[in-house]
Amino acid sequence: MVITERKAIDQFQRERRQKWGEVRSLARPTCPRGTERERAGVASPKPSREVAAMVADECRHPVGSLRDDTLRRVALLRMQGYTNQEVADRLVCSARSVARKSELIRLTWQGAVGEET
Repeated sequence: MVITERKAIDQFQRERRQKWGEVRSLARPTCPRGTERERAGVASPKPSREVAAMVADECRHPVGSLRDDTLRRVALLRMQGYTNQEVADRLVCSARSVARKSELIRLTWQGAVGEET
């Protein structure tokens, strides 16, 4: 959800950015007032219950495919938006260990996607 939100905000900013040589009228704003999130069409940082349930269902299989509980915990915490250092603090390990586990998770999931196609 965080990645999607940030992509929507980035796209909004790209679209409203003035192009080289382009002249815009200063008489009216190109978008309504509000935060970047509101202007990009992202209403709330929290998803609705339905969206959260759909995301949880979609994530259950990939997370369940990981071979041990530590990898599953790292994956879930990283999906929730925690940094490597924050995950390391929660799991009482080094940030480098979390980075290695994240890479292993990525490779595992890439292999699973490659097998499906």
